Amino acid sequence: MPFCIGISAIFESARTVHARTFLAAINHFINTHDTTGLTFIFEDDDASPEGGRRAARRLISRGADVVVGHFSSDAAAGALPLYEAAGIAVLLPAATKQDLVGTLTHAFRLCPSDNDLMTLLARQLLTHGASASVLLTHDSTAHGESLARSLTTLLERTTLRLTMSPERADAVVYCGRLNNSIRYVNALPEQLRDRPIYLTDDALSSWFIEQTDALDSLGIVGLATAGVGLSAGETYYQESLAALQIASALRHGGPMLDALHTTTFATVMGDVQFRDGENRFTRAALWKVRNQRFVPFTFA
Repeated sequence: MPFCIGISAIFESARTVHARTFLAAINHFINTHDTTGLTFIFEDDDASPEGGRRAARRLISRGADVVVGHFSSDAAAGALPLYEAAGIAVLLPAATKQDLVGTLTHAFRLCPSDNDLMTLLARQLLTHGASASVLLTHDSTAHGESLARSLTTLLERTTLRLTMSPERADAVVYCGRLNNSIRYVNALPEQLRDRPIYLTDDALSSWFIEQTDALDSLGIVGLATAGVGLSAGETYYQESLAALQIASALRHGGPMLDALHTTTFATVMGDVQFRDGENRFTRAALWKVRNQRFVPFTFA
């Protein structure tokens, strides 16, 4: 019997530039790995809760043995309860929303969670002064709201203060998806452009660099890459390829959940081992844009 890997994301680059990166990872995997006995099925999830549920129903009915995706937290939140009920394991390459895993037995996240990312960002904000004021906004997606909520909780334990006033802000944090982050940065008023500005992981894309002016004050929190010389532009690619590598390894027999709970998988991200659904070895990093490239400047 073929081993069926279900894959769910947005696959049209006109709707998200991340599609190009994800499809490149799939193409590389197929061309460089032994795919004997593997089949792949694809369902678009529209990066939305309802789209996630629709894609999950289709993948379940089409016989997926394991699922790679969903990449958006919004779609994953809608889809995961359906996979849990069907007993299908899901590898989440890039969905950071804090409460997606842990309470579910069939969900496994490769990337840092909201709390991992925001813990590093909170530490960085403290370098601007113990009594600094932080302007915190988000794009009203489940992804952006969850990141902002996590940072708010972390800042409550510090002397940093949240402010609604741009004039009083010592630092600016925007949590949201890639295109929303681009629009936010491009619309920043002049008085904020020289203050420390921090974005979240979805902005780690070459498209962001192409569509915005370089700001020395800008930092982006996201995945720390595994290898020397790897740039942040490759983090989404790494997460995608690593999930496919793990999914492929699961075809070799034995109880799948036992393997996911106990095995250390060698991947392009480095070693991956899950505990309570989280990757024990994942790390967050803060990135700057220098000479049209992302450069890491601090790590968790």
